[in-house]
Amino acid sequence: MKNFFHCRRGVSYWAIIIVLAFMIVAMIVAFWPQESNPEDNISPTYIRLWNKARNQTLEISEKARIEKWIVDNRLNEYGDMADTLYAGGTPLFDESTGKIMDRYDYILKEHLDKPWEK
Repeated sequence: MKNFFHCRRGVSYWAIIIVLAFMIVAMIVAFWPQESNPEDNISPTYIRLWNKARNQTLEISEKARIEKWIVDNRLNEYGDMADTLYAGGTPLFDESTGKIMDRYDYILKEHLDKPWEK
């Protein structure tokens, strides 16, 4: 009987060690910076968050001008005519890639002449 308890305790220690090792490896893989792939325009999360925060502070005045232009011209939230209908309910979703575009990026892409600047 003494041998049975000794063996069981040893197995539980090994199980704890294996589970902890797995958790440590999983956390290292999850937080390890990934290489940027220029073809897909993918960068590590911390770089994307930094760029997004930096871009938001630079574009606040232009975003305000866009919003004023939309309200003054009675356009929909995407800068198109108010009665415009979209497949899928929004022009921001690209069905071929499954990605959602930023609203302001859509407006800039559709209105290259930047009528809010006039």
